[in-house]
Amino acid sequence: PMTRLLNFTPHVELVYRPDGAAPVVLPQQGNVRCAEEYLSGGTLAGTDLPLTLMRYGLVSGLPEPAPGVVYLVSQLVVSACPWRQDLAFPAGLVRDEGGSIIGFRFLARPAPTGEVP
Repeated sequence: PMTRLLNFTPHVELVYRPDGAAPVVLPQQGNVRCAEEYLSGGTLAGTDLPLTLMRYGLVSGLPEPAPGVVYLVSQLVVSACPWRQDLAFPAGLVRDEGGSIIGFRFLARPAPTGEVP
């Protein structure tokens, strides 16, 4: 079965620019998010500056796995759902002459901790 890439990042449009292939425009299909929780952290060590502790919680808006589908999501979502092998984040950013991002070159997942291929 042919693999389909679906954009579930916060970006309205992504352009996949794999090396040696034509660019593929991926319109946003949804926006998957991690809930944010904020807790008082007292003050920053050695200062009187207030500190807020933040952690990420439940993921929302993520479709169920589907045969032949890879969901492009944020790196944060991929990290929050390590059991989902159908998730990847855009990496290898491509920029224009002015420095604006115009696409990405490859799909990525975090490397296993402590292992170097």
